Amino acid sequence: MVMNRSDVIVLLSEGEIFKGAKQTRVVNTSVLVGSNSEISIPVSCVEANRWHYREKEHFEPAVFMMPAELRSKKVHSMLANAPRGYFSGDQYMIWKDIQERLSEDNAYSGTLSIEKHFLSKKERLEEYVANLDFKKFNKSERDLISGAVFLSGKKSNRTRRFR
Repeated sequence: MVMNRSDVIVLLSEGEIFKGAKQTRVVNTSVLVGSNSEISIPVSCVEANRWHYREKEHFEPAVFMMPAELRSKKVHSMLANAPRGYFSGDQYMIWKDIQERLSEDNAYSGTLSIEKHFLSKKERLEEYVANLDFKKFNKSERDLISGAVFLSGKKSNRTRRFR
């Protein structure tokens, strides 16, 4: 359930990740949420082994999005489910992909959280943002980079930094 308590319309982008509540989730399809409204949106879980409140009982946006290759797989599985009337991806496939990424990273996460995958690449991602030299990165690292914002040919000072 999404509650927009502001006076502006909010865009939730497919692939955007929200942390908190009982599990970290990813938005399955882009949705415009009207001002001062409440709607149910399709999501998938990107943290397999947790079903309890950790820090907050509400969601907040993460500083990263689902990797492009995994987003593509998720969308393809959603399209297969759409004729049956629901927008859910193959949850098992998502968890398996995250597990494989964590294994490749030599990173441990008891909850199989995709956040641990991003944190294991934090220094390399910050290097990318600082240098914007895409050729330095291997395929797995490039898959984590969703985009960059430029204003008048210069990197925006609003670039999200990784925690």
